Amino acid sequence: MPGFETLLRDWMAAQPGVTEALDTLVCDGKTLRGSIAENEAGAARFIAQVSLYSQSLGVAISQATYSTDASGEIQALRQLLEAIELEGVLVQADALHANRPFSLPR
Repeated sequence: MPGFETLLRDWMAAQPGVTEALDTLVCDGKTLRGSIAENEAGAARFIAQVSLYSQSLGVAISQATYSTDASGEIQALRQLLEAIELEGVLVQADALHANRPFSLPR
């Protein structure tokens, strides 16, 4: 059974005019305050979240949470982007994502 986020995203996409409104997506990652912990090696790790925000709709259409010691924002954002149709969509991201493998079509 699909998760709530998938159901909500599918419902939003079915609304009149929404597909055309998804012309620009902005993504940003944030570390959650108070989420510091130590990993097995004793190094600090944090819980962080990356969001895809539709400027025209004024809502976050997708989010992913990750631990900074297990995976990074690049991997989390890539998974979010793979779940949606991106043809004709401008994706704005931090300089962290300005690398050749990320920008090439899959």
